[in-house]
Amino acid sequence: MKTIKLFAAMFTALVACAGAPAQAQPFPNQPVKMIVGFSAGSISDRIARSLAEQLKDVLGQQVLIENLPGAGSTLAAARAARAPADGYTIYFAAMGHALAPAVYSKLPYDTLADFAGVALVSNVRVLMVTHPKMKAKNLSEFLADAKANPGKYSYGSSGNGTFLHLIAESLAQATGTKFLHVPYRAGVDAMNGVISESVDLAFCTVSTCIEHVRTGRLKTYGYIGKERSPSAPEVPTFAEAGLKDFDVASYNYILAPSATPRPILDQLHKAINQVVMMPKFNEQLRRLGVEPTPSDSAASVTEFVKAEVDRWTPLVKTIGLKAD
Repeated sequence: MKTIKLFAAMFTALVACAGAPAQAQPFPNQPVKMIVGFSAGSISDRIARSLAEQLKDVLGQQVLIENLPGAGSTLAAARAARAPADGYTIYFAAMGHALAPAVYSKLPYDTLADFAGVALVSNVRVLMVTHPKMKAKNLSEFLADAKANPGKYSYGSSGNGTFLHLIAESLAQATGTKFLHVPYRAGVDAMNGVISESVDLAFCTVSTCIEHVRTGRLKTYGYIGKERSPSAPEVPTFAEAGLKDFDVASYNYILAPSATPRPILDQLHKAINQVVMMPKFNEQLRRLGVEPTPSDSAASVTEFVKAEVDRWTPLVKTIGLKAD
């Protein structure tokens, strides 16, 4: 009889345990996947890998890179939007994410509604360069001549719809000028086009062209940033050169599926922001000509992305840029 009662008590305890909700394990308790919409070895991929390497130590879990290039990073964005909203899949985004709604007539995701912001990572700013033979001594003189002679000057870019294309069109729109666009396959090709005098102007990262400026093969009209570049402190900003309100950069940032719980988003933001402010990460980025960019909160990144979409959509429509 005692044996029967003992088994009955054990059975009741087992049923009670089975019916109780399992205690959730703290996040993260498994590797985190970072989807990157760029090919291995690209600057964005190198930034993502530097971030992942140091984020591993902060989170206490591996951060695995999944490269999914193509279609202006929209393939990667679509994959990330469909991922479980549990914090274990994040998306390393760039400027193309904000351009996509205007560039593509149909997307398999909603650029804003399907994503939540996590953290800013970095921004890329550029120099405006020309050949030393250019007569204008400074930016103000050049813009005055360009405004008086629409289409007189050509500029090279890294291709239609790229940052180097859109920054030139942003400048034209902001200053009432008109330039002739000559797309190349890469930014370094556009820079070499200026050196060979095939085009008049180009925009290039500090790491790409500063040595050519220092050796006299190129002349610069300024650095587009609020402060001078730490990698080229001798180059004045556009504001110092006379164009006070023009400030454009291309950003990298981390997103997650929109239904990801707020505590997980905040935890990821804190961890990524910690890495972004680390001296080692700062040094790695600046070697690439990229500036680390901390952010205030995960929620502020959501608002930042919306502002980027609002900023670039009118320009994309004005120049008629379409991918399909």
